[in-house]
Amino acid sequence: MNTIIKFILLYFTFIHPLSLFSQHDSINRLYPFLKTSDNVIVGDSVAWKFTGQKLDSLRKRKEVFNIVHIGDSHLQAGFLTAVVRQGLQRRYGNAGPGLLVPYKVGRTNEPPHVKTRSAVRWRARRIVSEKDTLAIGVSGLTVQARRQDAEMEVQLISPPGLDYSISSLQVFSRNAAGEMPVAVCDSSRCVLACVNPASPQSLITFEKPVNRFMLVPQPGNEDSVFTLYGMNGLNDSSGIRYHTIAINGAEYRHYLSQPVFFEQLNYLKPDLFMISLGTNEAFSQAFDTLTFRQQADSFLLHLSGMFPEARIMLVCPGDAMKGRKHRNPRNRRAGQVLQSVAVRRGMSYWDLFSVMGGYGSIQKWYTKGLTAKDKLHLNRRGYELQGYLLFDALMRALK
Repeated sequence: MNTIIKFILLYFTFIHPLSLFSQHDSINRLYPFLKTSDNVIVGDSVAWKFTGQKLDSLRKRKEVFNIVHIGDSHLQAGFLTAVVRQGLQRRYGNAGPGLLVPYKVGRTNEPPHVKTRSAVRWRARRIVSEKDTLAIGVSGLTVQARRQDAEMEVQLISPPGLDYSISSLQVFSRNAAGEMPVAVCDSSRCVLACVNPASPQSLITFEKPVNRFMLVPQPGNEDSVFTLYGMNGLNDSSGIRYHTIAINGAEYRHYLSQPVFFEQLNYLKPDLFMISLGTNEAFSQAFDTLTFRQQADSFLLHLSGMFPEARIMLVCPGDAMKGRKHRNPRNRRAGQVLQSVAVRRGMSYWDLFSVMGGYGSIQKWYTKGLTAKDKLHLNRRGYELQGYLLFDALMRALK
């Protein structure tokens, strides 16, 4: 029984409340269209094995390994990344939930492990919006409070077997004149610390771990605002800290155009980047391989230039349909472009398109109840399956 089958059985037998698999099944029997023989990360195997050795000794060295996974709507819902994050943290240690994004306050969908809410409407801009002038920071979503009663509550939901309580919090905010002072409070509204408006990031340390806190504006100038780029939830343990940066509709060019985004990536101290982009570019009728290559290459070149010690792995777009019934050959072409860029730049890639079953396989995923009606997005079961496949590919590379 290979790694992915064991992981699936463990997950659904002991963690997931509804078992989709029995111990007598195998992933190939359940989904014969998958090409599990292609479920490998292509790239420098020696470097990956070295990374695996480093991960194996994290607890002994009491260090944190930061993974930054950048993507679009396939990641924003959090189902895919939850499987990978939890699998890695159970194996190598849980160093905290990582990047916390106020998606709900920004009026979009959020992942299951982070809940944000506010009784007051905040100004919000996503990285894909060209109608707003708010700068975009590390999370791809910027929210701004313009009233002193604009409190935000943040709740962390721990999955079975992992504790996502945090002992400290990084708050990424705008350091500019006119920024509102904001306190970080516990659930009983007791002030724990204050965000420093003179710094682009404030590190708040709690006396004891918390899984719920509030951002509470303090009295100040009536015209002042509070601009929040994101937060980072930390604990005192060694292990994996997995940051997901994902915005519905995002493309390579959107991230490339935001200097504050790149500046704030430094605070996450990335060791490994996984980039899941390309689907939205390929969805457009105007998709052009030359333009796409230039945009992807420019983004990756900028990223590798800023973080020369970090590994970069590209996730090629999977198969999808256009308008529910028309095959989309552009997804395959986008993946081929990314593979050539990865080889040229000495990066790794995971060919999701091939692993899914190749051209037209999305219809088989749909028939098995693994996709949304649009046959472009997956549903929760589908994204979890994709997460198991990615986790398995990572485990193979890290041996």
